Amino acid sequence: MKNFIEYFLKNKKARTEIMLRLGLIINVGYAGYNLVTGFLYRSVWFGAVAVYYVMLCTIKFFLLRRGFETKRSKLRALRDMRISGVMLIVLNLTISILIYRMIVTDSVHLYGGSVITMAAGYTVFRIVAVIVDWWSTRGSFDPILFTAKGLSFSVALMSLFSLQTSLLDRFMASGILRQGLNTLSGSAVTVAVLVIGIRTVMRANKEIKENCL
Repeated sequence: MKNFIEYFLKNKKARTEIMLRLGLIINVGYAGYNLVTGFLYRSVWFGAVAVYYVMLCTIKFFLLRRGFETKRSKLRALRDMRISGVMLIVLNLTISILIYRMIVTDSVHLYGGSVITMAAGYTVFRIVAVIVDWWSTRGSFDPILFTAKGLSFSVALMSLFSLQTSLLDRFMASGILRQGLNTLSGSAVTVAVLVIGIRTVMRANKEIKENCL
């Protein structure tokens, strides 16, 4: 057990693969739940959430399927990175629809009781983990790690926005002010995820050009 923990902490690529696999399993469960719920209740909201998780699962599956092959060239890895960046941009379209509908219809996913405390703790943990991961890999470049970090940051931002909407709805009575704050933060999340996707594609194109010279 001790050897596994040391291996997990020291091997960045193995750690990324394990986290992606765990995240994929959880996201498949969320996608299935929202898909069935949306179908049973004829809910556009749950259907949109299901599409978001399906897109998320698709990107993670692609990274796991192509990113950890032992025998593949760097050029192929960079091309897969570019594809992942495009998929992130498409994911951002789904995020934009979810945020827009959440703001316009003032529909909020509420956390009840102690769940909101656990959700807050988990969201803070995700944000801190992403920051630590970015800091620990600064100065080095690996296509799969670069893409996975961008994806993790995007998901963390979306989790933070969902938590914020729930907290504001629970503790802020003013609907206009709440909607304004949600609009600002939702727009920031959308722009940030779009920038991450574009940056991933641009970095991949740059590395591909340098490797083709």
